Amino acid sequence: MLKVKPTQVTLVPDPPGLLTSNAGWNLALGGVDWLRDVLAELSSAGIRTSLFLEPDPNQVRRAQEMGANRVELYTGPYAAASGHGATRFLRRIARRRIWRAKSASA
Repeated sequence: MLKVKPTQVTLVPDPPGLLTSNAGWNLALGGVDWLRDVLAELSSAGIRTSLFLEPDPNQVRRAQEMGANRVELYTGPYAAASGHGATRFLRRIARRRIWRAKSASA
């Protein structure tokens, strides 16, 4: 990635061979502190970073603390929900202001 220097890299916790994501990072479980170093290395190379996360405000705050510029949310529960379940899922996420931008350019 450092040779290609894409504009953005999204880190997803998928094992090799998985066709589509079935979960996002769970930063609260531990064992992922190495991500902080990866995020810092990418950022220092001028690459914007994003973490694919479970849709939980604590996960989003932790991603910001670790140095991620953005997050992408795993929406499997929303896709599987129907009717009122999907609406409740969206309202729960929309009610919370969970990401405070460090700057308008981030």
